Amino acid sequence: MPTALSDPAEIRSARQLREILAALTTDGQPTRMTLTGADGMDHDLTLEPALADALLDMLRVASAGRGFHLIPVERDLTTQQAADLLGMSRPHVVKLLEDGEIPFTLTGRHRRIRAGDLFAYKARREAQRLGLETDED
Repeated sequence: MPTALSDPAEIRSARQLREILAALTTDGQPTRMTLTGADGMDHDLTLEPALADALLDMLRVASAGRGFHLIPVERDLTTQQAADLLGMSRPHVVKLLEDGEIPFTLTGRHRRIRAGDLFAYKARREAQRLGLETDED
């Protein structure tokens, strides 16, 4: 179930953390910061670019009070879960699978889609929509 921040204090905290992290982050560079724990001790922390970007994405959604759900890329999804994530019908997802647009495996008679493959398809579709990629790519 997606996590939504509905409490105004949680939303303010997410917004504040997003603004701080964004100010400290330089594209493609590690983000270095010092955090002070409840015990008063300082802790140096380095976030690699991919982790900083992922945290910023999550905080962008959370600071708007919208729900989010973290899905590991290696997780197997059902066709219904994939359809929900893509915002389309399950039969349409099955057609995409059968047409070879998205890789899948069979577990018995059930199709399973690796989340990473689904996200890659979604990124390709978005790039095509924006005209960044042609069908020949």
